[in-house]
Amino acid sequence: MGNLQERLTRLWRGQSGVQTVEFAFLLPLVLLIIIGMIDLGRGYFSWLIITNGAREGARAAVVGKPLSTVGARVQDGVSGLYLTGVDVGSCPSSAAGRLCITVDNLGGNPGASATVHVRYNFSYIVLPSIMQWVGVATFPNGVLQLHAQSSMRLE
Repeated sequence: MGNLQERLTRLWRGQSGVQTVEFAFLLPLVLLIIIGMIDLGRGYFSWLIITNGAREGARAAVVGKPLSTVGARVQDGVSGLYLTGVDVGSCPSSAAGRLCITVDNLGGNPGASATVHVRYNFSYIVLPSIMQWVGVATFPNGVLQLHAQSSMRLE
């Protein structure tokens, strides 16, 4: 019995510090996963906001409001986003935080549909680095373009 106890004690002493080393190896991976999940959540939240903005702009477009008013309604609808600028009518910039608003069939015939397109250049924190490192996809300048649109019948 004493011999078995000595062997177990020696075996246990040889394992000291192993948990610390394992923790040191796993901590960066766990942090990367947590930050990646937060990043994806931010992206989804931003997409939901621009979808709401497109819907608000479509409501203004179907009652005959001009493009500037439609753009203002979309901006009001996306007030929770970080915006560096807004383009209405054309989309020349692909910088992070830029919002682009275009409208199809504004002021068309009653009964036809007006469609408001909203594009937001969303900037991820960690995801582009992970995706490029793995070799899955690339994001120019770490920016992903989120698109939303809403169509409603003209009155």
